[in-house]
Amino acid sequence: MHSVVAATEDIFHFILSRKGWRVRVFLIQDIVKASDAFLQEATFSGIFDEEGTTGEQNPERSKMIRRLINGVQSFRQATSLAPNAWSAMLFRSVLRPDSQRFILDVFLALANHSHYKIPETCWICMSRYLNYLEKQSG
Repeated sequence: MHSVVAATEDIFHFILSRKGWRVRVFLIQDIVKASDAFLQEATFSGIFDEEGTTGEQNPERSKMIRRLINGVQSFRQATSLAPNAWSAMLFRSVLRPDSQRFILDVFLALANHSHYKIPETCWICMSRYLNYLEKQSG
């Protein structure tokens, strides 16, 4: 597992280096697309339904969300096998100034792209949740 951690750290170093600027640009674009998929109304349409019709309305977004969830689950599974090695690598990576710049770039790109969508999506989700509660009680 330590070799996987070391290889992941090497990939992070490359992405954050001068040579990895193109990868960073595409990575930020992919992160924005994934967040956009979560913020779309179609994603939240079946969130409180038993059937969960989200995938039927927009299969491409559903596949993207499924890949994201699978990736997070795989990462969680890997970190559970060697938590000390992964946490040490993550701390080393986060403390680097170029990592902090990249994280700031991601947050700025997300804020710039989604600043109108987040409040709208939150209200839609809250409305659907209230409708769900009403159906459950009555």
